[in-house]
Amino acid sequence: MKFIHIGDLHLGKWICGHSMITMQKEVLFELLTIMDQQDIRLLLIAGDVYDRLVPPTEAVELFNDFLTVAIRQYHIQVLMISGNHDSDERLNFASQLLKAEGLYIASKLQKNWETCILKDEFGEIEFHLLPYIKPSQVKELYPEVKVKTYQEALEHIISLHPLDPKRRHVLMTHQFAAGGQQVQTSESEAMLSVGGSEVVDVHLFDDYDYVALGHLHAPQAVSRQAVRYCGSLLRYSFDEVKQKKTVCKVEMKEKGNTVIEQITLHPTLTMQKYSGYFADFMDEAKGLVENKQDYIAFELLDQSLIANAMDHLRTLYPNAMQLTYKQLLKEYDGKKTVANLQLEKQDDFTLFKEFYQTIRDHELDEEKASIIENILEKAKETK
Repeated sequence: MKFIHIGDLHLGKWICGHSMITMQKEVLFELLTIMDQQDIRLLLIAGDVYDRLVPPTEAVELFNDFLTVAIRQYHIQVLMISGNHDSDERLNFASQLLKAEGLYIASKLQKNWETCILKDEFGEIEFHLLPYIKPSQVKELYPEVKVKTYQEALEHIISLHPLDPKRRHVLMTHQFAAGGQQVQTSESEAMLSVGGSEVVDVHLFDDYDYVALGHLHAPQAVSRQAVRYCGSLLRYSFDEVKQKKTVCKVEMKEKGNTVIEQITLHPTLTMQKYSGYFADFMDEAKGLVENKQDYIAFELLDQSLIANAMDHLRTLYPNAMQLTYKQLLKEYDGKKTVANLQLEKQDDFTLFKEFYQTIRDHELDEEKASIIENILEKAKETK
């Protein structure tokens, strides 16, 4: 069985005052063409369909058009979960009716997971749809269970769903999973919680034949090749300019034999970052910029500020988004005080305690400290 694994669409995203909707439409419909050409009739969407809880109208319309063409025209079955950017209620609308059309949606944690069993020449494959979950959701569903961390929450949920050894199993989930190696994160992701409390051990997924992850925007495997972040469809921050954005094509054969291929999409425009001197960028003959219409961050090497530099650059590069001066930033970094550096390394609770002591001239007592810790933990869960 062949399927495509995507995630982190972030439909409706704006960057520096520019809408990404046209680029998003391009790559989504290019994907459908590729799937049809390769006769792939199953699509997994691993969360963060929208960029925010209340998406703009054009984002909802684009996704509606995409699903309609995928299901009605190309006869593609779609399995989808919610991510931390999605509204559970909005994404789940009419989900029971849509099953008959070939669209399975899991947007809220339930005692009985949403699953879909499909067959091929090697037998049955069970797809397990586990949306983004927080410890508070698990505590609400299982009040008798003491759960504080994301690790404990996910560990408990997975333990309640034993796998049939006769089947191959695919898990689709939207969590921050890490193994022995360091995973690659991006600025465009919602900030991962202080102290790594969102991180879950990737070995919780060892019994699944393939794990379709969403949440991190860099395409990457975690621990083993069959546990993968597909990454975002597009570059959504300038620290992603070196990332080659792809989607995952997965072919599951007999148990233990899974072939994974990364397919590149081709948006007309993309985000790029260039470093050089202002005069050279303004000299078109030098050809420093590959595509003038791209969304560009300029890092100038000039030693002093240039008046109206961005306005001048936009006469040649209309989608210029960002302008920095490398040398001036170095000077600023060199002037950072030890105190500032120490503050950057402290967690939220430590910062609050020090602030409290400065204002009240005495330390936070245990009762107040416990209250503040609970408030900060709840705040982290709502990110």
